[in-house]
Amino acid sequence: MPALSYGGRRTGHNPNGLVKACLKSPCTGRFGHISLETAGDCVWSTRAHVDAQNGFGAMRRTRFNATIKFDVGRQKWELVSFRWS
Repeated sequence: MPALSYGGRRTGHNPNGLVKACLKSPCTGRFGHISLETAGDCVWSTRAHVDAQNGFGAMRRTRFNATIKFDVGRQKWELVSFRWS
């Protein structure tokens, strides 16, 4: 199964790489359990959290929701929606 990509960088089969690309300090990002459920044909909904350093160096837990879709014709994953919660 092909991987998600963001800015030309491979990010894996889940949105973690996309989330890391948005963090102030990506190397500190630690992900908790990811809840993954089908939301339709080739569409998946995820809920998870990431613990990472903010701009002041303090660790902070932030939850997020994402919907990803596999485009069979292009053989690529696409991010349909993303929301920090």
